[in-house]
Amino acid sequence: MKRPEIRKIHSIRMMGDKNPSKRFEVRNKIRNTMINKYKSDATYRNRVSIGTKRAMSRTEVWKNYIDSRGRIKKTDTSIELKIENELKSRGIRYEKQKSLLNMTIVDFYLPFYNIVIYTDGDYWHNKSDAIEKDAKQNKVLTENGYKVVRYWEHEINKSSEECINRLVCSVS
Repeated sequence: MKRPEIRKIHSIRMMGDKNPSKRFEVRNKIRNTMINKYKSDATYRNRVSIGTKRAMSRTEVWKNYIDSRGRIKKTDTSIELKIENELKSRGIRYEKQKSLLNMTIVDFYLPFYNIVIYTDGDYWHNKSDAIEKDAKQNKVLTENGYKVVRYWEHEINKSSEECINRLVCSVS
C-alpha cells in the first residue's frame, strides 16, 4: 500500500468514538494529570490524580494499591511477610503499617501489649542518617509508653520463629 492510502485508512479508523483521545474519560484523565503535575505543593506529590483513581478503580488489579487517602500503598517486603506469617501462626493480634504519633509508620503494632515492631533492612538501616532517625523514633516511642522491638533482616532470614520467641519471652 502507498503512504497516502495508509494515512486515509488510519484517519478513518480514528474517527468518532474509536479515537481514544476523544473519549470523555481519557480527556478528563489527561486534564487531571496535567493539573496535578504542575502543583508544587508537597502534599500533591504522593497523591494520585482523581482521574487516575477513577480509571484505576475500574481495574481490579489497582484496587489493592490505592489507600483511602488516594496515595499509592507501600508493598510488603519479604522480611515483613515472614514476621507477619509467624505472628499469624501464633495467633498474635497486630496492626500492619500503623501510623503512630504523626511521626512514624511502624511495620507492626501489637495493641494488646503496646509493642511496636520494626523490620530493618541490613543495607538501608546501617546508613548514618537512618541510624539517627531510628534512634530518634525509638526515643520518642519509648517516652510515650511503647515498647520498641527492632529485628534486622539477617536475623529474620535466619529464623523468624526465633525473633518472635524472643518477643514472647520478653512479654511473659
